[in-house]
Amino acid sequence: MYILKGKEKVLNKYLFFTPEQYILFEKLYSMIADTPINLTRITAKDDFYLKHILDSIYFIKYLDADFQTGIDVGTGGGFPGIILAIYFRNKNFYLVDSVKKKCDFVAKFIAELGLKNAYVVNSRVENIKDIKGDIIFSRGVGKVEEILRLTKNVSHETTAYLFYKGENIDSEINTAIKYIKKRGLIYDNIRVQEPILRSYLYFNSANYIRLRRKKNID
Repeated sequence: MYILKGKEKVLNKYLFFTPEQYILFEKLYSMIADTPINLTRITAKDDFYLKHILDSIYFIKYLDADFQTGIDVGTGGGFPGIILAIYFRNKNFYLVDSVKKKCDFVAKFIAELGLKNAYVVNSRVENIKDIKGDIIFSRGVGKVEEILRLTKNVSHETTAYLFYKGENIDSEINTAIKYIKKRGLIYDNIRVQEPILRSYLYFNSANYIRLRRKKNID
């Protein structure tokens, strides 16, 4: 029987994880803590578990996700891409970043964690031609319209988008609304107050719904 430790008990209050996942989370934290470059400003373990690990995947408490391939735009230290790959072991994830030094470390983390469904791409996303994502994830990187435009090459006609945003998203939506309509996208927002303040802003193709609100939420 796996015994939850302190930080794991905090996560367990909000979402269920398997013992294997907890072991990988602990290993990831240790590797990032030992990394000689600054991949994240969040280094305290409590904050890391809530603001990186839980935040990366917490949308699934509220949304059902229908996809096989995800693209993490501007992955930085590997978030949300590594956490998504740990949680969804039967789906593939491409973690994209233009900074080679970050990509090298993230690739090392993926190898050490034994993840066979996560791939690092050192490139600007607008230059990628041979990958298409069913869902494109963007966590704290760029404005809505900017990411929608830059990821046109890696999207297809039923691609959905999930943006991890703060409180003030209305101005971004207003700025992007013409482009959103031109692309035939519909959008909604999940506002989370606890244990983190987060707006999960998501877009679907009007012709196919990949991200759908769950009917029954605990």
